[in-house]
Parts: sequence; C-alpha cells; structure tokens
Amino acid sequence: VKVMDNVSTITASDYSAYAVKTDGTLWAWGWDGYDDLGIDNNVSTDIPVKVTDNVSFFIHSVSSSFAVKTDGTLWAWGRNEYGQLGVGDTETRYVPVKVMDNVSTITASDYSASDYSAYAVKTNGTLWAWGDNGWGQLGVGDAKNRYAPVKVMDNVSTITTNGGTAYAVKANGSLWAWGNNDYSRLGVGDAKNRYAPVKV
Repeated sequence: VKVMDNVSTITASDYSAYAVKTDGTLWAWGWDGYDDLGIDNNVSTDIPVKVTDNVSFFIHSVSSSFAVKTDGTLWAWGRNEYGQLGVGDTETRYVPVKVMDNVSTITASDYSASDYSAYAVKTNGTLWAWGDNGWGQLGVGDAKNRYAPVKVMDNVSTITTNGGTAYAVKANGSLWAWGNNDYSRLGVGDAKNRYAPVKV
C-alpha cells in the first residue's frame, strides 16, 4: 500500500516509522508509547504526521529520536531517563528540543533498552557524548551518566556505537575504542572496560 510520495529516507523502530521527504520535512506515524514520535504528548497515529522542517539527517534509538537540520542544529525528543537527549535533565520531551549547534553527524546506540547514549561529531571534528555511561561508553574518564553533551576528543571523522562500546576513526586514519570490553570487543589486548578512548 502506498503511504506517501517524495520520500528521501525511511527509518523504522519496533512500533513506529519516520520518513524524511525531499523537501526536508520529517514525518512520523505509529505507536507513541515511548513518546518518540515528536508530535504531541503520547499521541499515536495511523497516518503520517509532520514533525519538523529542514531535516538533513535523522536517527531513532530505542525510545529517543534525533534530527540534524540543514543549518547544523541538533534536535532531540522522546524518553530521557539517562539524559540521552542531551538537554541537561532527565525529563521526557514530546516535541523536538534543540541540543547543540554545528553538528555534522549523530549516532546513538540501538543495542537494547538498557543502553541509552548518544554521540555527535561537530563540523570542526570534535566528538561529543552524553547519556548512559554505565560501561564508560561516553569516553569521558568515568562511569557517570551525562545529561548534556561533553567533549570526548578532537579530529574525529566517523563514530559508531553499540552495546556500550564506541569506536572513532580520526582524520589521520587512526582507530580508537572505549567502553564495554566483553569478549575483547575493543581490540586492545584484554577484556577490561575502558573509560576513555584507547588507540587500537
């Protein structure tokens, strides 16, 4: 069944879906039990509803949503128990709230309902992280959660994360890893967690 026209990208979660159209508008539909559709206070919908404009990049993670707009601003909404929205507290947001400026890309863990952390690379190559830090996955030297973005390192070109582990490639091609090191997934010669980036 045809849903809509002029779609650029589509993202699906367990109970909802999100489409960015070629004009930059973001649309959402489905179950809003996690408050992550961004259209109102826990209101589900069986048809696409417009969320916001000028979106260049969108991701969904567990029960939170993130959009980078064409002007480089990062916006977030949804559940926020661990500060994973990066807005300075742990309160749920039902509509998009601005997090930071000059963002190039955003990634967030989609591993499980127990891993709520997010990472942004700014246009100047700095990496910022926030949210759940139980395994040290934010890379800020400890295991304390962060409710607002904290700078991790410089000169980052790409970042990926999952299962409490994060990996960053720097502009010079070096690979760095930190966080959960079960099964030696960090590649640093042992199975000990790392609370700050270590060169692989």
